Amino acid sequence: MSGSSTIDVPSEADALLLSRRPGVEPEAADFELASVSVPAPRDGEVTVRNVLTSVDPYMLPRMQGRSSYASPFPLGEPVAADSIGEVVASAHLGVPVGSWLVSHSGWRTYATVAGSPADVIDRRIGDPVAWLSVLGMTGITAWFGLHDIGRVRPGETVLVNAAAGAVGSVVVQLAVHAGARVVAVAGSASKLRHIRELGADEAVDYNAPAFDEALARACDSGVDVFFDNVGGRQLASALPLMRPHGRVVLCGRMSGLGADADPGLVDIGPAVPNRLSLQGFIVVDHLDRWPGIRSELAGLLAQGELRPVISITDGLDRAPDALAGLYRRGTNHIGKSLVRIAED
Repeated sequence: MSGSSTIDVPSEADALLLSRRPGVEPEAADFELASVSVPAPRDGEVTVRNVLTSVDPYMLPRMQGRSSYASPFPLGEPVAADSIGEVVASAHLGVPVGSWLVSHSGWRTYATVAGSPADVIDRRIGDPVAWLSVLGMTGITAWFGLHDIGRVRPGETVLVNAAAGAVGSVVVQLAVHAGARVVAVAGSASKLRHIRELGADEAVDYNAPAFDEALARACDSGVDVFFDNVGGRQLASALPLMRPHGRVVLCGRMSGLGADADPGLVDIGPAVPNRLSLQGFIVVDHLDRWPGIRSELAGLLAQGELRPVISITDGLDRAPDALAGLYRRGTNHIGKSLVRIAED
């Protein structure tokens, strides 16, 4: 192996396999904890000891086999997800043993993956946890949606829902930094307190009996940019509040997922007279932009203008419950949801 180096590496790893398609919500019975082989790395590959792995809303439709921008997860295979871990064996000159790596190795303790210097975590610009949150796909999604699609400007009003969640909590911080007035929507008193602490000017509970009226009061001067992570009823409530030439950033549709799914009907009538733009996006379509955006986010992190917001669940076997918690009303997790597989 060219450039090969190694320390003690097991030949097998624990992994959570997807054993059946989940229903409206993932359950422990949909998964099997099993041993999988850990092959020695070949040229250009590395073996990582995963420490943290991610759970994200997009994972449930893939588990269910729904048509999406990404192919369904195969049955009988470990669940794929972004993970961070320590390189314990390397056949890549640019990724030495002892470095930390972001990979898509998923819900398993060890994995052999393609190595890339671009995926090596630079601890000078952020703790490893940040690389799965504000410096990872989560933060890049928030930045790209708010700036490239939302085209936010100082003095504008930005409305963001699921504002205590992974992407939403970053959008709140970025909008505050951009000089916008921020109206944030979340679903519990603790989450409303949290998003106010992040700098939101107004915080609205979507469970309030008079949600539409409360949202209208909070947005009494109109909305210039709506960063929508939910769709459904919340999108329907926001569209009449948009100012002329407003921009609607369609990032997610949590309203259509989980046991409490209620996608509802959305009347886009206000889009015509107000000349609104509504645009969906998938951030992996713009990988060429990631290094530049990450550099912007790293600068804000270093200045204290941006902070990772995370909730960590301990134990690989609890990953399904952490995923299910993303869709349940009344859960108190905030920010990026991670599962700790091992101590660093």
